[in-house]
Amino acid sequence: MKYFFLFILTLTSFFAQAQKQVNFIENDYEKAIKFGRDSNKYVFSMVFDADCSHCVKMKKEVLTDTAVVTFLNQNFVNLMIDAKTDFGRKFMEKHKITSTPAFLFFDQKENSILNFTGELKSAVFIAESKLALDPKKHFNLLENLYKADSTNAVRVYNYINAIKRGVEKNKIEGITNKYLATQTNDQLLSVVNWKIMAIGTNDLRSKYFKFILNHQNEFTKITSAERVEIKVMSVVKRTIKENIERVDTLN
Repeated sequence: MKYFFLFILTLTSFFAQAQKQVNFIENDYEKAIKFGRDSNKYVFSMVFDADCSHCVKMKKEVLTDTAVVTFLNQNFVNLMIDAKTDFGRKFMEKHKITSTPAFLFFDQKENSILNFTGELKSAVFIAESKLALDPKKHFNLLENLYKADSTNAVRVYNYINAIKRGVEKNKIEGITNKYLATQTNDQLLSVVNWKIMAIGTNDLRSKYFKFILNHQNEFTKITSAERVEIKVMSVVKRTIKENIERVDTLN
């Protein structure tokens, strides 16, 4: 009986220690996928660069948060990928990752089901990651639904909304413009089309941004004056920033 209690105490101590840090597999995608299949879990992967201050902050402050550690260890097989290794560079190229930190989730068939990038607070990180646990939110499903009917406003919105924080967010403008080209001016003035333009119309010179400017009163009735103003100002600020960066020869 004495040894039994010692065993239980040791086991409890082991699991308590394990929950203090995320159980990462280092730079071994095949091993992570195998573990995922064996345990019937999705694989969470973080692409990390030691020279990236946002990566360092995520590792030190977010991935050590007790709630984050518990959430990841309970729900995923976890993989850490060093962007500077040969495997890391190939992984980034394959998945079109251009910035770090990047967070990607895979199912047991190696489908990319969710991804997002950048520095996040713990609560936001968990909220974003939870989407991977809902099959209805998976990229591959939303992409297939969109491709089956690229004129369906709800499918377009769901797809671009899913990828707006992802590694291929540069696809959003093309998807948005392709869809909006199928709409008449009267059709553009709808709640769902406003949502689509709010995400995907970000070029100051585009005909659809000009449409927003010319129909601010109509869009105010659909959404709110504050949201219309925020959208207009965000596009203007983004354009100014891009132009400054383009002529900044020192940078």
